[in-house]
Amino acid sequence: MRTTAPISIIRNGWEYVRLPLNDGGIIEINQDVQWGCPVIRDTRIPAESIAGKHEAGDSIEVLCNLYFITEEQAKACINYVNAPLKGPFGKK
Repeated sequence: MRTTAPISIIRNGWEYVRLPLNDGGIIEINQDVQWGCPVIRDTRIPAESIAGKHEAGDSIEVLCNLYFITEEQAKACINYVNAPLKGPFGKK
C-alpha cells in the first residue's frame, strides 16, 4: 500500500508529524518496502540514507553516482528529511 500520508513520530510521549513535501511524488511511504520508511519511489533507497551521507560531507554529485539516482531525487530526500516536524499535538 503506497501512501503520501504524514509520518507520525512520538518523542517523550508527544506526537510530532512530518508532513510530506510537494516533491512531485519522488518520496513514497510503502509498508511493504523498507518497513514503511520513506524511500525514493520505485527503489528501496531510504531518504534518510541519502540525507545522512550528504550531511556527513558527500556532495550531491557523489550521491547520484553512488546510488544511481538523479540530482532531483537526491535533493528531494534532503529536503524531506530536513523538513520541520509539526507539533506537539498531544500525549500518546
